Amino acid sequence: MYATAHRVVSARGETGINAFLHLHGLKPVPGIDWNDVDMDFVTDRAPGAPHAEHLEVTPGGNRVLSYLAVVCRDDTPNEAIVRALAHMEATLELNTRPVVRRFPEGVTVRFDFAGQLPSAEQMEFKTLREVLAKLVIKQEQAVWITKAPLRIGLHVKEGEYVFRLDDKSRRRVAEVKDLNLPLAIIHVEVSTYQMFDRLYGDLIRQILPALTGLTLDQIRNEGGVTLVLADTGRILWEWPRRTQALTT
Repeated sequence: MYATAHRVVSARGETGINAFLHLHGLKPVPGIDWNDVDMDFVTDRAPGAPHAEHLEVTPGGNRVLSYLAVVCRDDTPNEAIVRALAHMEATLELNTRPVVRRFPEGVTVRFDFAGQLPSAEQMEFKTLREVLAKLVIKQEQAVWITKAPLRIGLHVKEGEYVFRLDDKSRRRVAEVKDLNLPLAIIHVEVSTYQMFDRLYGDLIRQILPALTGLTLDQIRNEGGVTLVLADTGRILWEWPRRTQALTT
C-alpha cells in the first residue's frame, strides 16, 4: 500500500489537498521487502495500482506545497496506520527533512513541505493526516478506475502530430450531458509541440478539452485517456496513470 496526501497549487492559483491510495496486492512484489521497505523505491518505481482518491484540485501539473505518505502491506490493520500517524504527529520533530519514521506492524511514514505553509507545520501535518486516514479507512474505489479510458491515436506525419479520438470514444463523449461537439481530431506542428512542451510542459492535457469537448474533470470521470501510437497500438501516455511503468 502506498497512500499519500498532498497540498497542491495549480497553475491558476487553486489550492487544495489531493490524496491517493495505491494497492499492491498480497503477492510478493519484486524489489519490495515489506519488513524493511525502501520507501523511495515504492513511491518512485513501484507505487502499485490506483484504487481510491480524494480530490480538491484537478490532478496534473500542480506544484506540491506539502505531503504526507504512508507505505505498508495492503493487509496492515487500519488501526495500525492510524496509530502510526497519530504518534508521528504527537512527536513531530523537524530537525531533518523529510521526516521519515518506521513504526511497528511495518508502517513507514514520511512528511515534508516546500517553502512557507499556509499554517504551522504541526497543523499542516494534522490536516493531511485527517484526509489520509479517511481515505485509507474508507478505501472507496475511484469512479474512473471502473471505466475504460478514452482512446486517442497519435499519427506521426512529416512535420506534424495528429491526435485522433477513436470512434468508440467519440460516441462515449457524445453521450455526456451538456457536451459541446468535439473536434475529435487535432493537428499540431512538431516544432510548435516541442516549443510549448519546453516552455510549459504537458501540452497533451491542454489538447484534451479541445479534442473531446469535455473538461478535464469530465474526462477523468469518464475513465481518463490513453494515448497510443496509431501504427503499433503502443501506449505512450495515460491520464490518470493506470500502469506502474510506461514505455516512452
